[in-house]
Amino acid sequence: MMLMFAKSFSKFSDVLSANQVTLAKLSTALMDKSDSKTEWTEFSGDHKKFHGWYLAIMAQISLSPWTEFYDATMNDIVSVMMNNTLNGKLYSKLLLALDGNALKSFVSRKHLQANSLLLLRELVQTYKPKNVPEVITFKTSEFWSNTKRFPTESVDDYYNRFHDLLEDLEEADEPIFTRSAIRHFIFTLGPEFETIQNNFHLDNLPLKWKTQHWPSLLALCRGYYNLVNLKD
Repeated sequence: MMLMFAKSFSKFSDVLSANQVTLAKLSTALMDKSDSKTEWTEFSGDHKKFHGWYLAIMAQISLSPWTEFYDATMNDIVSVMMNNTLNGKLYSKLLLALDGNALKSFVSRKHLQANSLLLLRELVQTYKPKNVPEVITFKTSEFWSNTKRFPTESVDDYYNRFHDLLEDLEEADEPIFTRSAIRHFIFTLGPEFETIQNNFHLDNLPLKWKTQHWPSLLALCRGYYNLVNLKD
């Protein structure tokens, strides 16, 4: 009787183990299938289109199953990735998103193989626009003098336009500090934010409004704008 029980238990363990392996494979297959349905914007090597493409890639990486690569604070890739399997999968995914000259240039670089983080860094080094001093001076003047939210522009659209210009000024000899940039952003949001602006002057804003975390500030501004419009 004990022998029969031992054999039955052994068979049950084998079946359970086999089922676990099957479920693991099924889970992996479903993850790959789900992600394959998501279209990743292609980039063919046009410098002018790189910034928009890179932001689209960051949006994809912020979603499952790639979130291990995403630094939400910086809206950029992490500095180190220990998951080699996932790193290799993202590398393959990025190659599929490259086309034309960009694909020809990077697919032949053997030191990049299966290293998606290094691939993204070299893409940035290659295609991120380089500003000459005269251009930086002009854009700095534009940033401080002409940035403002248009009446028909949403808070999110202005935020994106504001940050496009702010990122162009990262190469300036005197980069703009986050605190100063946030203050300028708040005071160029338009008359709907007059109460926030006045309280900023008086240093009377709630603690949450004193953040230097851009995504948190955007959420606050979006919520306040919607509340003001709801009252109207």
